Amino acid sequence: MTGKHTTPALDQASEAEAALERLHRRLVAEGISPKLIQRTARESEPLAETADHSPTLVIYQDAGWRVATIAVGSRSGMYLVDVAQVGPHNEPKPDLRTLVPPALPHRAVRLVAHACRVGAP
Repeated sequence: MTGKHTTPALDQASEAEAALERLHRRLVAEGISPKLIQRTARESEPLAETADHSPTLVIYQDAGWRVATIAVGSRSGMYLVDVAQVGPHNEPKPDLRTLVPPALPHRAVRLVAHACRVGAP
């Protein structure tokens, strides 16, 4: 019997990547251009074994401002949507994190689409 040996962490990473690719297609259909960032461990990084190297979608406005970052929770499978926040004088504020169930990716798309419209000049 031959089979492919995978570790739970590898399975979770590939599932997270597949979920983000599905979300990527939905965002593109809405006219939003996300960038899929593949994070990998570097030997020069301290604590490389414990660092989070999961893939992430990053959405930027045309001027280069980051609008949102989306990752997938390693255990829950939920979309972790971090929407960038700024104050009235463009001072940076902490991101607004929203957890979106994996069965409802359209909610993550709506959050990002709204943030893109609000941040548009």
